Amino acid sequence: MIAESKLDTATLAAAAKSSAESVFSMMLAMEISPLDAFEIAEPKPYDGVISLVTFSGEWIGAGMFCCHEQLACQIGAAMLGHHVESIDADVLDGIGEMANMIIGNLKEQLEAKTGPLALSIPTVVYGKNFCTRTAVRSPWTIQPFRVGEHTLEICSCVRAL
Repeated sequence: MIAESKLDTATLAAAAKSSAESVFSMMLAMEISPLDAFEIAEPKPYDGVISLVTFSGEWIGAGMFCCHEQLACQIGAAMLGHHVESIDADVLDGIGEMANMIIGNLKEQLEAKTGPLALSIPTVVYGKNFCTRTAVRSPWTIQPFRVGEHTLEICSCVRAL
């Protein structure tokens, strides 16, 4: 385990990239293209679907899967095998599963540095102009991806207790 109190942006972005690319390829047969990662102090207001998963152990943190409504419907359609017109319970469940797989994979990659981490079940929120907040007070690394004409963000923040 490392002695620092937080993980750097490059480490979190690399874990998010490999996790998201692997899950999108294997589960949805969809290609995603990573964009430049960046860091923010806390999440900004959002319109769309966010699935939040937290982890705990000697380190604590959270990961989010964030996309707008149209991309959520495309992901839901790919998972369900039929056309999806609008957000419904099945689409929200699908986004929760995507977050669980991607953030779970990210967590496994980080455990070499953090030690064992427990993963929560996903919480999925859909709406307009809403904010998410966790008790973890640490900068967020945002790893955006281009998915066709849409953008997806895998966000993560992790710090030592």
